[in-house]
Amino acid sequence: MIVQVAVPCPLYSLFDYEMAVETAPIGHRVNVPFGPRRVVGIVVGTVEKSEYDRLKTAECLDESAAFTEDLLRLGQWIANYYHAPIGLVYRMMLPQKLRKLEPYQRSAVTLLTLSEQYQAWMTNNAGKTAKVTLLETLSPVVPIERTAFFKAHSALKSHEKLLLDEGIIIHQSAYAPAVDHSNHAFPPLPYVLNAEQQTAVDALQLKQFSTTVLEGVTGSGKTAVYLEWVKKVLAAGQQVLILVPEIGLTPQFIERVERILNIPFVVVHSEVNETQKMAAWEAARHHTVPLVIGTRSALFTPFDDLGLIIIDEEHDGSYRQRDTVRYSAHDAAITRAHFLKIPIVLGSATPILETVNNVARGRYQHLSLASRAKGAPPKWSVVDMNEAMVMDGLSSELLDAIEETLARKEQVIIYINRRGYSPVLMCESCGWVPECTACQYRLTVYRKSHSLRCHHCGHRERLPQTCPSCDSHLLKMMGQGTERIEKALSDAFPQANVVRFDRDQLRTKNAFAAAVNDVIDGTADIIIGTQMIAKGHDFAKVTLVGMLDIDGILYSSDFRAEEKLAQTLMQVSGRAGRDVSHGRVMIQTHFPDHALFTELAKVGYGKFAKTLLAQREDFEFPPFAHQALFQVEGVNEAETLRRFEALMAFIEGQNCPITITPVYPNALSKRQNFYRFYVVLQSADRRVLHQWIDYVMAVAAQQLPSHIRHFCEIDPWDFD
Repeated sequence: MIVQVAVPCPLYSLFDYEMAVETAPIGHRVNVPFGPRRVVGIVVGTVEKSEYDRLKTAECLDESAAFTEDLLRLGQWIANYYHAPIGLVYRMMLPQKLRKLEPYQRSAVTLLTLSEQYQAWMTNNAGKTAKVTLLETLSPVVPIERTAFFKAHSALKSHEKLLLDEGIIIHQSAYAPAVDHSNHAFPPLPYVLNAEQQTAVDALQLKQFSTTVLEGVTGSGKTAVYLEWVKKVLAAGQQVLILVPEIGLTPQFIERVERILNIPFVVVHSEVNETQKMAAWEAARHHTVPLVIGTRSALFTPFDDLGLIIIDEEHDGSYRQRDTVRYSAHDAAITRAHFLKIPIVLGSATPILETVNNVARGRYQHLSLASRAKGAPPKWSVVDMNEAMVMDGLSSELLDAIEETLARKEQVIIYINRRGYSPVLMCESCGWVPECTACQYRLTVYRKSHSLRCHHCGHRERLPQTCPSCDSHLLKMMGQGTERIEKALSDAFPQANVVRFDRDQLRTKNAFAAAVNDVIDGTADIIIGTQMIAKGHDFAKVTLVGMLDIDGILYSSDFRAEEKLAQTLMQVSGRAGRDVSHGRVMIQTHFPDHALFTELAKVGYGKFAKTLLAQREDFEFPPFAHQALFQVEGVNEAETLRRFEALMAFIEGQNCPITITPVYPNALSKRQNFYRFYVVLQSADRRVLHQWIDYVMAVAAQQLPSHIRHFCEIDPWDFD
């Protein structure tokens, strides 16, 4: 049999191999020779005849397929729509363990249980010996995992071998279970749905494809609606996948699921080890768990009978992957639901304009939760930084409000989306500013560690004491980051417990969960953070939110800038006053009359989004046109630019019916020693755009030398 195999390489074709099998192993992993090495490929189809003679042989690695039928189709769709090499797509979809060139064996564990002889042995060996204690601790009915048992009862381990030899206890082998997050001792969480929530719950139709938008203001109780839908699906005997933007969302969300549903479920994200990921993969495939919660990669979990997909915070940019295979998990999830003919829910207080447009055109069902389940919407006020008295980036008005809030024993959130102490170090004598040599980007000052860091490539160096250009001691730290605001507020309010939420401070899931618990239990008084604090957390005692240094995004070249800032403002402000009636949001800006600040709080996100949508239509920007970013990168700046401009001049000379921008340097024009340039391709006709992307990619492969790399990003979200 001749099979077509997707091989993990940057080529867009399938490869023919011989297999000595009667039934086509579609979706299976195979061991294939590819050039001088052997690699893991995926069988995607068969052909009766190959154009090549003397085909090499593929060997099946596993008895069962790596991909279910819908995942195999999804991989093909991602490869076609995002113009990605299909072998790299399938490799991305596989867990690390299945990327290895070896047969997969499910991880086994040893279980301890008691034999039928143990009762007689206990009768003959009455008394409190260590052996008796060991047997009393085990169960004759429920086997116990051996490693975990002796971790808890280490003093009993020395007696195991003797009891095994006597046949009193037995070892059993079993597949390693997935890490079930439903066994924590959280008390049940009673709740009653309000009328809006109940209407939303009743509106979702199961067992048919539909895309439903659940638009609910922050604090409106979207999670309760999600979990009622989960109950309906589980009652029908099917499974559910809930996607969340990133690790930071999961600890609180998991607790709510445990307290409301009381069912077994697994969590999949980047900090789950590979053994646990494979156990979760197997548990979902064999229907031993009905619910999977995870970040972007959880989309590729195989299910026995998936009945519903929920995307929480559907506006979040972390659903988009921007390296190797550039794709949107948001859009891929909708496609998977379509393949399976099941409903998908997009939940957000601030849906993206593409979603708003699809609702307006009747493509998506729209459900609304317009009021908070508890508390009232926070009151907004704008601080004019042109007139304000300022200390370390904090206005006197904001400092006064913080003092009043702390006096009431309430909590404060200060949002600034910039890490470090200061974004710029500058010599006041000669103007020298330190830059990363690999990225040509300013290095951020970290005062606590006396270092300069590049946030793009990770480069670090010591903070200089004198200017390396003119030897001056007049080095000034310009601007504020989370570390500087933390110090300023600790100095201003020495009795307050100030905590910082950013990737520098909270590197792991456990560290983040501990910090969240400090806020929930009231240990923290002032919380300073980046986007991490805008991710759906429910902090009941927070009544004041201050937003710093948000002007920069307003006047960027990104046509989505106002949309993204509006989403940030609504999401961060939604942390205030969730359980009380006096929540307050203070926005520091040098542009107090900008429509974003004057209108957003007044009319709400929904109406403001429609205004932005009308502007997009006037300027023929997405979603009223379709875009692709085509980018090249090379170590020689002049050669890369020259060859790219020549390539695009050739393309435009071919009666090209799509719009192509001039060649631009990226906002970060050099990254990790590569100079970066791009063009944007645009057309009102998606089909025509994709035809020309194929052509551009093919011509680029012919005309650009191998040391200048190129790629295409469909529906780009950022242009950095």
